[in-house]
Amino acid sequence: MDNSEYFDTIVIRRSTGITGEPDEFYIALRELQVWISGSNLLQSSGLEGLFVNWAVDKELDLGSFGGGSYTAPKLYDNVISNEYDAHSLESNSTSDIALIIKGLPLNLITNIQALVLYNRTGAFNNTTIGLAIELCNSTQDPNLTEILATTSVITTAVDVYRFDFPDIATYIGFATGESLTNIIRDEDATSEVVSFAESANITGGLKVDTITTTGNVDISGLLMVEEVNVKDTLSSVQTQVDALINFTGGGVNFRAYTLSSATINAGNNLDYDNLENDTENSYDISSAVYTIVIGGTYVFSFGWYVVSGSTAVINLIRKRGATETIIQQSTNGTNTGNNSGFFVTTIAECETDDEVYAYLDSGSCRLIPFDTTDPTTLSSFSGSTISN
Repeated sequence: MDNSEYFDTIVIRRSTGITGEPDEFYIALRELQVWISGSNLLQSSGLEGLFVNWAVDKELDLGSFGGGSYTAPKLYDNVISNEYDAHSLESNSTSDIALIIKGLPLNLITNIQALVLYNRTGAFNNTTIGLAIELCNSTQDPNLTEILATTSVITTAVDVYRFDFPDIATYIGFATGESLTNIIRDEDATSEVVSFAESANITGGLKVDTITTTGNVDISGLLMVEEVNVKDTLSSVQTQVDALINFTGGGVNFRAYTLSSATINAGNNLDYDNLENDTENSYDISSAVYTIVIGGTYVFSFGWYVVSGSTAVINLIRKRGATETIIQQSTNGTNTGNNSGFFVTTIAECETDDEVYAYLDSGSCRLIPFDTTDPTTLSSFSGSTISN
């Protein structure tokens, strides 16, 4: 068994060095659910929850607010009707406060359908800002330094967050509104897709180590690769996925790349400024925006590299008229190693005149590793129709 694909520990913490007043850092939440095969994993027996100072001691429980009435295990007590259930001590509040849940049955990350986090309600629900949920394997990593999967950092205070994994496609029976028995529908929660680190997982559990193509590869059905941290081999994996979605065959497709290793700062589109292929002549090199000429179902992919010490949040945006919708988000989370590479592929429904582009929302990134002349390490932005 490859333990790198399994998790048994959940961490909720601030990992990006957010600053502020100490009384803004306490953790106050109602309920966390981990949905696998239609059931909430956190209703398993034998779990241990604790509030800790992440930088000092990950084993020492700091206690909770209210004289022990709002302990960390209240986060999975199957109650969501209160204003808050789990609440750390305000006197222990620092940016390093974390909530750890241990003792989960060992489960494949790729079997997760969704994480659902019910936030504190009322006037002080903004203390979730800066938090992220991380999955770890304590057996192979007792110090919990290797993050196997992570949500994006929370930037908006809402009542319910839903973090979808690829296996969400297998779930039926979404609940209207808050629920203890079903996953809440995305209309009633803020939803996003979760990042994977260190492995390439395709929906259905196929892990891709090597793909060799000597011609076109056609796929019937959907190919979905959510997010892959492939470090220094990004271009190889991305090129192989491009081949899998049959870029050299018929249909609508494009692929753009860049040869520049310049740092891109927040507030800009990812500048893929060389065009390799564009069947509809609808990719604008100057703005790095692809305009949909023929509506249909598209698969899009893009890649990028980490600038040392920087956490980047990149949104793949579909703009329809004046409305921008995030169809996929990519972030490196705690992996700030220079030149680590991330690759994202997602599927979206598009209409004629929609604009699609990758936008750097925060932090900084590169599209080619810094200080390298290897031409195989470039990244790209590409898209192709699956159906009209």
